[in-house]
Amino acid sequence: MIRSGSSVQKKLSANDVGDTGGHQDGILIPKHVDILNLLPKLPTGETNPRLTVRFEDLDDGEAWSFQYIYYNGKTLGHSTRDEYRLTGFSGFYRKHNAVQGGYVELSRSSDNKYYIRYTGPAAELAADEDDDVVVLSGTWTTIRSRTR
Repeated sequence: MIRSGSSVQKKLSANDVGDTGGHQDGILIPKHVDILNLLPKLPTGETNPRLTVRFEDLDDGEAWSFQYIYYNGKTLGHSTRDEYRLTGFSGFYRKHNAVQGGYVELSRSSDNKYYIRYTGPAAELAADEDDDVVVLSGTWTTIRSRTR
């Protein structure tokens, strides 16, 4: 595992993987400093800023590009949305046969390369005994490495 201070893990919901019939193609990113600091900074002052972020699959090295978007219409007075999302997951989910209860792990290396991994429902993010494990919400966990 390549880590630079932290990795985050999202337990996938039925909505995340499309089991509810919605057209969602990604995951909601909580407004938590551990997750927002892992991802690149988005431009401010424009409507719905977005960046394409390239992730490398830790299992096979395949490159995946996802859209990191801040839907900021509420803060700009244009709409009621005020949320971060990482979208474009349908191909990644299909390749890995992602299911509700599975996990997506996101991490960043010290040279700012991004990594992704899918693990099935029985998996949990591995932590070393010197790491701090913090549950951010019911579906997100972060590991902050104290030794690296």
